[in-house]
Amino acid sequence: MQPDQAWQEVKHKVVGNIMDILALLALIVSVVVFGYTAWRDRVMDRRMKQVEAEQQRAQSEATQRRSKTSAPYFLPSQAFVSNVYDRGENGQPIVWLSMNQNILSAQNQEIKKEAPKGTAVILVLDNHGKGARKIKLSGDIPDAEIRQEPPLGSANDLIFLRYPYSPSQHGQVQRISLSFESEDGYDLTHVYETRHGIFEFHRVEPK
Repeated sequence: MQPDQAWQEVKHKVVGNIMDILALLALIVSVVVFGYTAWRDRVMDRRMKQVEAEQQRAQSEATQRRSKTSAPYFLPSQAFVSNVYDRGENGQPIVWLSMNQNILSAQNQEIKKEAPKGTAVILVLDNHGKGARKIKLSGDIPDAEIRQEPPLGSANDLIFLRYPYSPSQHGQVQRISLSFESEDGYDLTHVYETRHGIFEFHRVEPK
């Protein structure tokens, strides 16, 4: 074999080996790049989900704060109540007298169990929050209403929950959903809890 031919063969093998090494390096680099890109995408995806979760949590907390600060907050009134003014279905004036014992107040904290079915229960409330419009009630007590005394006689603008008494439900825990429009224009829903025929009324959602 001629020296030039031998050198060409060696040169060819060296170049071939270098090309193989370069191809292997290119493959390794591509694998590393692919792995890094996949890892980076997973990290970014996880971070984006964390950011979205934090934004949703912040939005939920802001909504809940607004829901509380922009809303009425009803509690049983501790005021002395002698009578409550109301209007009947046809708009006629009604005066509920405390001696009739259908008024739930600080003086009378429970309706007599012998009260006839359908007796109007009047639970006197205080509003420790904001005003509200378009109040609608739903839940465990059919025909329950939040009312306010009309400008009659010596009325004191008392606020009260009115609902028909059901002897079979006496003392049962019942929930009332109160939907309304806040003074600043938000449509909100709060949930209150009472016991049928008992002087209890407190908000359970939002707490």
